[in-house]
Amino acid sequence: MSAAAEAVMAVTYKLVQQAQSGQWREVPHTLAERRAMLDQLAMHTRPEDQPWLAALRAAVAESDAAVAAIAPRDDIGTVRSDDALAANAWRAETASAAPPDAADRMIAEIRRTR
Repeated sequence: MSAAAEAVMAVTYKLVQQAQSGQWREVPHTLAERRAMLDQLAMHTRPEDQPWLAALRAAVAESDAAVAAIAPRDDIGTVRSDDALAANAWRAETASAAPPDAADRMIAEIRRTR
């Protein structure tokens, strides 16, 4: 795995830590950071890297759906007005990004670790 892919995974870990500790005001920024890293990674991959890139994108989409399902509506929407708009757009965009059972598994795992 490339250093860039490892960075995306590290930001995902940071996102999980924020969710577990209730730092919901930080989540929209971390999600945007992760999307930017993934986009950057995609620009520099070779054709033979497409299978793991697709797997990483699917994992990120599943993670986004899980966060959308568990994020408190009041906290995630009260960041800054531009961040709140981005968070609401993100929530609508990711609402169907992963099958419900995938999001349910992720939510159960996060709750189990609390």
